[in-house]
Amino acid sequence: MCKSKKSTNTISSATAPKSMADKSLRSPQHTASSSSSTSSYINPSSSTYNYPSTNYSQKYPSTNYSPKHPSTSKSWSFSSKTSLSNLKDSLPENPHIYDFSEISKATNNFVQKPFSSSSSSISWRCSIRGKELILFQRKFRRQIELPELQQRLLTICRSHHSSVIKLLGASTSGNYIYLAYEYVNGANLATCLRNPQNPSYTVLSSWLSRMQIATDIANGLDYIHHCSGLNSEFVHNHIKSSSILVTEDSLNAKICHFGTAELCGEIVGKEVSSSKKFGRSNSKVMKIEGTRGYMAPEFQASGFTTQKCDVYAFGVVILELVSGEEALRYVFDEGGGAYKRISVIERARGVMAVGGGELRKWVDKRMKDSYPVEVAERMLLLGLECVDDDPEKRPDMGLVDGRVSKLYLESKNWAEKIGLPTDFSIRDMINNLSPKPKTSESLKPSPPPPASTAATSSSSASSSINQSSSNYPSTDDSSTCTEASNSLSFSSKTSLSSLKDSLPENPHIYGLSEICEATNNFLKKPFSSSSSSTSWRCSIRGKEVIIFQRKFRLQIGLPELQKRLLTICRSHHSSVIKLFGVSSPGNYIYLVYEYVHGANLATCLRNPQNPSYTVLSSWLSRMQIATDIANGLDYIHHCSGLNSESVHGHIKSSSILVTEDSLNAKICHFGTAELCGERVGNEDSRGMRFEGTAGYMAPESQASAFVTQKCDVYAFGVVILELVSGEEALRYVFDKVGGVYKRISVIERAREVVAVGGGELRKWVDKRMKDSYPVEVAEKMVLLGLECVDDDPEKRPHTGLIDVRVSKLYLKSKKWAEKFGLPTDFSVSLAPR
Repeated sequence: MCKSKKSTNTISSATAPKSMADKSLRSPQHTASSSSSTSSYINPSSSTYNYPSTNYSQKYPSTNYSPKHPSTSKSWSFSSKTSLSNLKDSLPENPHIYDFSEISKATNNFVQKPFSSSSSSISWRCSIRGKELILFQRKFRRQIELPELQQRLLTICRSHHSSVIKLLGASTSGNYIYLAYEYVNGANLATCLRNPQNPSYTVLSSWLSRMQIATDIANGLDYIHHCSGLNSEFVHNHIKSSSILVTEDSLNAKICHFGTAELCGEIVGKEVSSSKKFGRSNSKVMKIEGTRGYMAPEFQASGFTTQKCDVYAFGVVILELVSGEEALRYVFDEGGGAYKRISVIERARGVMAVGGGELRKWVDKRMKDSYPVEVAERMLLLGLECVDDDPEKRPDMGLVDGRVSKLYLESKNWAEKIGLPTDFSIRDMINNLSPKPKTSESLKPSPPPPASTAATSSSSASSSINQSSSNYPSTDDSSTCTEASNSLSFSSKTSLSSLKDSLPENPHIYGLSEICEATNNFLKKPFSSSSSSTSWRCSIRGKEVIIFQRKFRLQIGLPELQKRLLTICRSHHSSVIKLFGVSSPGNYIYLVYEYVHGANLATCLRNPQNPSYTVLSSWLSRMQIATDIANGLDYIHHCSGLNSESVHGHIKSSSILVTEDSLNAKICHFGTAELCGERVGNEDSRGMRFEGTAGYMAPESQASAFVTQKCDVYAFGVVILELVSGEEALRYVFDKVGGVYKRISVIERAREVVAVGGGELRKWVDKRMKDSYPVEVAEKMVLLGLECVDDDPEKRPHTGLIDVRVSKLYLKSKKWAEKFGLPTDFSVSLAPR
């Protein structure tokens, strides 16, 4: 589940956690200067140790570390064959700004047979710069200024989610924009559900496969709405079964056409109330084309759409998945002699009104009654909630995602219980799907290519259109709400070709000379330091960054290193600090992350200079942080694009950044374990050998020094308990009676609280929140934390389920706060305390 909740409060005084203060790697002048600079308040421009670092109190294995750049003659030498500098030419620029000549060449001057065609767009499957892609031609709806166009293109192209088809780049000419999307083998959901050549057959004959598709769509759409990195609300507006791709190899779903509405200039301004400000003076509404059967009532009435219109369209898709029926169809009524309109929404409402066994009659017969009836009924109810005529009554996509994910897990448990398959292989099935035949509706010919090629290609292009549409997703819009002016001329001032120099290469491969210059030959005062790494805050290529220096644990071959680097650098989530690039001289790797103003969670919870004060004095602010971490970790585990399981390996309160402006949480160091060669074992085991922090290490990790996703779950459970209690994960208190130090673990304390029961919880919850929190929610958070830190990894919940549960508890906390008139939005001040 993806969320982005703005909230802010006061980030106040703090110094480094004590565990960091005692590190011997700091220089004397560094120690002296840092203590004074952070004693009064957190100043992101000068503070060093309140920023997240990869500090480890317990190491597997130990390393001899020097903060200076080491000689490459020690230990093993990182092979020049796998040097990252060799990857420079093989890492493509991202995003691409294509010349119009490239578009013309790839489409054979637009004479090439279209891959799909509709009233509003044409697409071609072709190859540009050695990459197979789908090229969509669409018309601009309004002129876009260069800065706005640049911002949109950068953000959309750099968004990355496993359930969203990626936009690789764009080109413009005249009134048209050409959008290049990655090509993925598969078929659209409408074709998979309804094969006209064989109506009795569907590749989606399993209930679990349909639930998996619903989960993928919900997760991807929630990401688009809240976590794609856009500052204001984002609307997809083309959600429908024909714009969902079902992948050939795994029956996973991918949302197509992300960014189409944004980049085609379909956004227009409309004043709204102050409660609906979305980051600009005008709300983010769009006046565009829609498809019958998927358009919300308010959209049909006004031609404007919001996120709740996406929710409506997704509700229709849910009903299609349950029933197998089309969103809207017309059946000839022999009695009346006219065509009768049949809507899947009306059918679903009728089923619920009748009740009884009507549901079994309506659910797709091709699943042969093999589905959990209770789950199917709840999916139907959820679909009807999403298509409520009142947009205010439709749930937010974050809540929808949580409910769908929960129903998917229930369906999976049901399938496992009765011995049904839970994994699907459909390569042969999809290959056997017949193309969807064209109905009597004729297709519009392609608009003649603009500029100088129009005269030579218009006649040939119109005759070459195949009248049968592809089973690949397209932006076919059967109902047009508004038509753009044909006289619109896209200003040369905003031509995408002028953006080329302003779009940086992604990912960056930095030369050692750049690292040396940025760090003043490694003599610059470190931003943070630990036994295994040193970091510097500096500027490279005009961008403020944090450079982390770490040692390689394992030599990595070039193809594997390239694959990891590309995937990690292109991952993008609002709750994860982004990796810009790397450099790798000798035995060391330098990881360059974006710099975000803020302080680490450990510092925000426990300020050594003023223990009675915390910036997180609100229960809701802590729940928001827990939600952000859970959402980001679930993305890392399952949606970041890595083919096999991805493990963060460094989850702890000191590696979570609390942003200065909004009190949102961001997970730091994503990719550190992958790129430092800490992973060992085969692709199935996906184990990593790495350094860990006492108090956060799962029992099996301490015993074997290998970590899996369940170890990340364990560490997150510890963070949950820290958020509830304000206590450190592990501390030592001197026992005057015994004359020795006593080890106190937050896990042991939480288990004692639950065992005693009664009012013990109130005594344990952080007093600095002044007993202002929903007790029931706090109890559930403690219980969830303890589930996560179960000694048996098999009993720890999946991060997807954790994300759902934390998000649900966040929403309960928000309602509780609203009920009592407590603030739900927070503003930040750096005033000293």
